[in-house]
Amino acid sequence: MKYPFLLILSTLLFIPACDLENNINQATNLVEENITSASEISEETSHQENSINDYSNLSLETSGQGDFELENRDTIEIIAATFTMTSADSSEITITLADNRTLEFAGNAELENDYTIITSLTNSGMADAEGTLVMQYENGQLKSLEGTGLLDFQPFAIRFYATDENTNSEQNSSSDYIPFYQQQGRGIFSLQGRENENITSMMVQIDENNQATIGVSLQDERIVNFRGSVNHQDAYNINIQLNSSGMADANGLLKLEYGANNSINNLMANGQLDGQNFIINFSK
Repeated sequence: MKYPFLLILSTLLFIPACDLENNINQATNLVEENITSASEISEETSHQENSINDYSNLSLETSGQGDFELENRDTIEIIAATFTMTSADSSEITITLADNRTLEFAGNAELENDYTIITSLTNSGMADAEGTLVMQYENGQLKSLEGTGLLDFQPFAIRFYATDENTNSEQNSSSDYIPFYQQQGRGIFSLQGRENENITSMMVQIDENNQATIGVSLQDERIVNFRGSVNHQDAYNINIQLNSSGMADANGLLKLEYGANNSINNLMANGQLDGQNFIINFSK
C-alpha cells in the first residue's frame, strides 16, 4: 500500500474531528433546548401575571336591558352597567336607570372562574347593602349582572343583560355562559339544635362542569353557602347533590323548580351540615 503513514494519520485526525463536531452539536442543541424552556417558562409566567393583572385592573362598561326591583317600589328599567375592580379583592358596580339615576354598590369580590366574578355587597354609597351580585364577562365585555340582597333593609333584585354588538344571543347560549337562578321570597332554614331562620332570597349558579354554588340569604343578613353537583336537569327542575358548605362538611339533596327568566318557583333541600340535620324550604 502506498503512503500508509498518511492514511493512518488521516484516520486519526478524522475521528477526533467527528467527535468534536458531535460534541459541539450536542452542546448547541442543549443550549437551544435550555433557551426554549426558559422562553416557555417566561411566556407562561407572563401569561399568568397578565391574567392576574387583567383581573385586578378590570374595568367594564356596557349598555343593555334589565330590571331593578325594590320592595314596595315600582320596577325600574336598567339601561347600562359598569363594573370596576378597585383592588385585588374588592369591586364597585354602578347601574344606570331609565330615569337617568344611578345606583352604586361596593363589596368584596371573588373570582369564581375565568368569566365570573361574585361580589358580596357591603354598602351602596352611604346606605347599607348586603347580598350577592354575579357579573359575567367575556372577551373584555360585560355580559350580565344579576343578584339579590337588601338595600337599607329593603329586599332588591337586579337582572341586567348586555345588548351591544359584541354580546349577542349566540354568545349567551354558548357553553361559556353560566346559568344563574335567583329569587326573593320566603322560606325557612332549619338546623338541628338551633332556632329556625327566615330566608329572604335564594341564589343558584351552575358552571359548565355542572358544579353548583348555592347562596341562602337569611333575615339576619347572614348568607349560608353550599356547593354540589347537578345530577338531574330538565325544562322545569334541577336536582343537586350537595357535598360541602364553605369549610364545613355537608351532604344531602336539593331540588329546585325554576320558571321564566331563571326565577325560582320553589326550592327544597335536606341533609346534614357538619353532622347536624338541616332542612331548607323556600318559595317565591
